[in-house]
Amino acid sequence: MPLHGDACLQELRKSNLWRLYIDSESGRLDPDVKPLLSKLWARGYVTVSSCSGRIALKATRTGIEDKRGGGVLRAWHVEPPTVDDLWRLASSAASEYKIVWVSVEPPIVALYASSSSDAEMLVRAAVSAGLKYSCYRSSSCGFYVVLRGETRLDILLAVDGELVLDRGGLERAYSVLLEVFKRGKRVLHRLVRAVDW
Repeated sequence: MPLHGDACLQELRKSNLWRLYIDSESGRLDPDVKPLLSKLWARGYVTVSSCSGRIALKATRTGIEDKRGGGVLRAWHVEPPTVDDLWRLASSAASEYKIVWVSVEPPIVALYASSSSDAEMLVRAAVSAGLKYSCYRSSSCGFYVVLRGETRLDILLAVDGELVLDRGGLERAYSVLLEVFKRGKRVLHRLVRAVDW
């Protein structure tokens, strides 16, 4: 029989706290999101997924909607790649994949709150910090909350085996890519401060 309400939330708390510990000890936990997760757990929230924002090199062999033939080739959560890294990796991937692009993705945290007031308070704090796509809904385990930033950027790098940007074009795009990445980190830091209620 499936668990509901507080029992479900307690089970999630146990399993996800253990997973968080294992991920932290093994180095798989994104270090930039740790301060936020610590505050959320201390306030009774149960996080199930998190990312402080990242730059990701992505590709597909068949088409933009089909990730089975590709997906994320490389991701950077803390230190961004250099232009040389991106140029080398994109050049190499261009011959193997139909479409290659680089994405800057905003911070995102998925979690559960025990009450609608806790969910609402956190969503308000997130929106005021700049995570404008934050929301919550009722679920069998309490209230499912997603905190998500809005700033995202995708830059096409290669199509059908050919790079669509030359090295100079990538260098010009790189400064914008870095600014979007840094903006996501600033938003995350504002949320960490906003959770001090």
